[in-house]
Amino acid sequence: MSRNAVTAAALLAQLSFCIGAGAQTAGHHQGHQGHHHDRGATVGSPHPAPSIVITEVKRDSVSGYNIRIETTRFTFRAEKEGHAHAASEGHVRLYINDKKITRLYCDGWHHIPAAWLRPGENTVMLSLSANTHAEYAHHGQPLRASVRLHYR
Repeated sequence: MSRNAVTAAALLAQLSFCIGAGAQTAGHHQGHQGHHHDRGATVGSPHPAPSIVITEVKRDSVSGYNIRIETTRFTFRAEKEGHAHAASEGHVRLYINDKKITRLYCDGWHHIPAAWLRPGENTVMLSLSANTHAEYAHHGQPLRASVRLHYR
């Protein structure tokens, strides 16, 4: 098994869902790096609830990591960002070490450049968010996925 495959397998072994103590919302696009997310409202989800998972993590050959995400029962709607709530529609927020980094508008592979990471352990957390920017929750639990990455 190659070193990259071993690293990816080790990272996937650390894959976990992150059920936080509070709901979160954050307000703006990429470029507000360094701002902590605010505590705020959540939006209840239908049954069955949408979900998000990190299905694969690979070290990027140039810088940082690549992560693959998959949602179920969720529709990405970039064109409706900031509009009225519609059940199971919205975007994904990407946080690194509790700081909102950017929004994601599709399943698949996403690059996390080394510049977004600090040396040592980093927590990457993804949160399903409504068009209104409220975080989705099901039975009071935020709908999230997270993984720890060790960067050196």
